[in-house]
Amino acid sequence: MAVLRILIVYLGLVIFTLLLYPKIALGLLSLFLLSLLPKQARQKTKEAIGRGIGICEVAFESSTKKELNKNKILEILQNNGELSNTDVRKQLNVSDRTTVRYMDELEKEGKVKQVGEVGRSVAYKLK
Repeated sequence: MAVLRILIVYLGLVIFTLLLYPKIALGLLSLFLLSLLPKQARQKTKEAIGRGIGICEVAFESSTKKELNKNKILEILQNNGELSNTDVRKQLNVSDRTTVRYMDELEKEGKVKQVGEVGRSVAYKLK
């Protein structure tokens, strides 16, 4: 029962702080969630935080790499005029699925157009 009271007081404090100081509240909430982890997992998490590795950093790096690859595709298209999925995959050293995803995104952004319908006849040109 005492643990429940402490939990309620703590959550109330977090909610109150969240309204006034959102960054502090998120820090408190992180500490609380961290305290729920087993000791070994808690230590690994603290080490990762100390190194500055987190989901936001990983997401940022992934997003940045993706944009760099899409820009490389546009540069290659400017030089070559036309590219197939295989050409993109080989030049960027990415998977087939990643290539398709990049090309779909560039097509939706209005930067490239697809020539051909399916399979090996599909190629892309700059719009």
